[in-house]
Amino acid sequence: MQVSAAPRRRVQEPPGRDTERQARLNFAHASRIFTNFIAGRGFVKCAKACSRQLSLQLLGRIMTGFLISGLLVGSAVVAGITIFNVRGRRRERKMQAERGAQTAADFASLFDTATERFIAGKLFPYLQMSTFTKQFSFRLDDKLWEPPLQFVKDDVEDNLHLGFWDDLELGLSAEHDGFGAQVLSARTIGDLVHTIAAIYRDRYGAERVSSE
Repeated sequence: MQVSAAPRRRVQEPPGRDTERQARLNFAHASRIFTNFIAGRGFVKCAKACSRQLSLQLLGRIMTGFLISGLLVGSAVVAGITIFNVRGRRRERKMQAERGAQTAADFASLFDTATERFIAGKLFPYLQMSTFTKQFSFRLDDKLWEPPLQFVKDDVEDNLHLGFWDDLELGLSAEHDGFGAQVLSARTIGDLVHTIAAIYRDRYGAERVSSE
């Protein structure tokens, strides 16, 4: 005779046990999410910091490059100007030795009319301001803007405004009537004197020079 096994009785867990276990699981899951979030923010901050540091380094290198380039360009310009001045002085001294000394009266004697000689005598010291040596002997066919003189137009115009136009009593007229454009269109020393003499004759006539 077989004896049937007694049915197993289901043990009931205390009330609230499932709720506690679920709370633990939820807490663990929330902790992992929070940890990952914090780690992600830290990575972003680190990435931003690295990027900022690299940007500053790159900017520093660019600024250093610009500074070095500026110094090189400035040095090249200074060297070029120095060489230009040295060659100019050397050329003028050589020509001065060949031509001999020249005074304002000597320069004026190169021209034919009384008005031209008057203008040349007044102009002589202002022309010397634009030379390299300040003691050059001019000839009528010397080119103004090319060797041997290589004058700079702005410098010539500025020098004439230092007193030359006032010496001719044309100071205000020079500003108002634009004599500078006419004068600076001359190509040689002779052309320059002829142009200024023509302006002076148009304003005062040749008789004024003869009477002085």
